Amino acid sequence: MKDVEFHPLARAEYFDALQYYDDRSHFAADSLRDLVEENLNLIGQFPEGLPVIDTRHQIRKCVILGFPYSVLYCTDDNHLYILAVMHNSREPEYWKDRIKDIPF
Repeated sequence: MKDVEFHPLARAEYFDALQYYDDRSHFAADSLRDLVEENLNLIGQFPEGLPVIDTRHQIRKCVILGFPYSVLYCTDDNHLYILAVMHNSREPEYWKDRIKDIPF
């Protein structure tokens, strides 16, 4: 399993999404958390299994089915770096300035 690291803004996005759903339904927040965790585990096992959305930096996108969110990430041999937990109907490229923060 790869070490998972969130960009600080991606972690904030994730917690904001969880809070949004928790304010409406604890069940929905738990479902989102479970789906993100399941997807992170799958990404860790099969990091190249999802589509590349930025070929220069090998940024990939994992859509969280059932919620309007995607996880944007990149990997090296030992790390899974989460660049964004992106709402799918908002500005699609806002996360690109985070590429400079990739630690590998």
